[in-house]
Amino acid sequence: MKKIIKQIKNELEYLFSFVVNSYPDSSIGFRLRKNFWKKNLKKCGIAPVFMSNSEIISPELIEIGENFLLGSTGLLNAKNSKGIYIGNEVQIARGAYLEASNNKIDDINNLIMNEDTSNFGNKNYSIVIDDDVWIGSNSIIMAGTYLGKGCVVSAGSVINGKFENYSIIGGNPGRVIKKRF
Repeated sequence: MKKIIKQIKNELEYLFSFVVNSYPDSSIGFRLRKNFWKKNLKKCGIAPVFMSNSEIISPELIEIGENFLLGSTGLLNAKNSKGIYIGNEVQIARGAYLEASNNKIDDINNLIMNEDTSNFGNKNYSIVIDDDVWIGSNSIIMAGTYLGKGCVVSAGSVINGKFENYSIIGGNPGRVIKKRF
């Protein structure tokens, strides 16, 4: 009986998160999502905006700074990872996808399940996005990515690796196109 009650509780929590995330982009919808994710994320700064139909998987592994925006149908997936760190003033456009879990296959002396990580603030994360970063629509950010302060990722890019501050990055695989300054 306890197992069934636990399953029902889990289903109700999932249903509630579905309703909150699907609610239209209105003042009520924005407030519902803001309160819901502030409660569930490991850390969430002031003034976050989560557009409708955006999704976060394993929010307990995600830290978000102030003035954050996640566009509609955007996805942050930290499941089976070291977590995601997102700084202040970060905008992630619609349809962008952050996948923090990945298999490392280029070293036969290392287990495939080991993943790339970046050190930030004396902690390891699977993805680090520093302050003042803009990620364009339908981009994919893979595990092991470090986007320095002020980076811009062009729409539709697939990004993996470490990028210096103020880089403009685009393509598949993502490469530095130029510096902002």
